[in-house]
Amino acid sequence: MELLRNRFLRNDDTVLHFGPFHLEGVKRLWCGDQLLEIRPRPLTVLRYLAERQGRLVTGDELLRQLWPGIYVSRTVLRVCVRELRQALQDDPVTPQFIETIGRQGYRFIAPLITTPPVKESPFPLVIAKEQKVRPPHRETEHRQRTTPFVGRAQ
Repeated sequence: MELLRNRFLRNDDTVLHFGPFHLEGVKRLWCGDQLLEIRPRPLTVLRYLAERQGRLVTGDELLRQLWPGIYVSRTVLRVCVRELRQALQDDPVTPQFIETIGRQGYRFIAPLITTPPVKESPFPLVIAKEQKVRPPHRETEHRQRTTPFVGRAQ
């Protein structure tokens, strides 16, 4: 599967934002802060379509790119798209995200924003325990000054 992902994805770690959703690579789809449960293959289909936003992607192209060298019927592709539409709450009659173009294929039609992945810091994260720190106890000193203040009466 990893080899398959690298074969067609420009940057597997780029996060794609569309509507209230964001897709992390081909691993996870989020709606706001809620992780949506979707199988890996439909997520791969979604990623492939989203990276070709606005372009007609034929069913043959999807089958050839996502299932190379394996015979898979178009029914599998339709099941993946149906699962995506359910997760995205996308109506096939008036789509917001995935549009079906006759019997030719699909088009991702939502506006898309990409963000690069957040790189891990080379510095370890250290979380300090909360400690009550008392300020040092200060006392006033009662000493006679050696030099008198000018202009002050005693």
